[in-house]
Amino acid sequence: MKVTFSSILKIIYDHYILFIGSIIGIVVTTLWRVFGSDKVLGFVVILKNFLLNPYVAWCVVLIIILITIITRIFSKKHSASIYFATYPPQYKIAEGKPIELFAVTWKPWLGHNNIGDTEKDAEVWANGPYCPRCDYELDVNYKADKWICVNCNKKYSIPKEIQDDPREKVIKILEASRRKTKIT
Repeated sequence: MKVTFSSILKIIYDHYILFIGSIIGIVVTTLWRVFGSDKVLGFVVILKNFLLNPYVAWCVVLIIILITIITRIFSKKHSASIYFATYPPQYKIAEGKPIELFAVTWKPWLGHNNIGDTEKDAEVWANGPYCPRCDYELDVNYKADKWICVNCNKKYSIPKEIQDDPREKVIKILEASRRKTKIT
């Protein structure tokens, strides 16, 4: 297993309570030996009141969020990241040819979020779906599970296997294709 900054942060993130408890135990034991039991017990009471303070709890939550964000920034595969929503990359590098998947047209492109990223670090994104007849961006009728072209009044059924998140499924297909051959 390769040890990286990202993997160390993930271990700390996963076991932060153990680390905090260990550090407190080491500090209390050291102070006990240096200053004696009567002075250390007063310190332990102050430390307990400090840790039970709600402001400290919010600081710990913010530190965990910061560790997660830092891990996300330094992780190439984003394995330690948490996704709440999928957004397109900020900077477009290259556009692929429109492709037809699931009876509709998708327009793939490569992009990245950091200015220093290279094409190897680029993420695949797909705009669409578009009507294959008139290139209108299709609307969705969730009740009927259909894409609708208002321009040419045509309906395209959304396959059951991609109804959860069609764009995400198309992006996964494009990423798999990119690993085999380049899109651009």
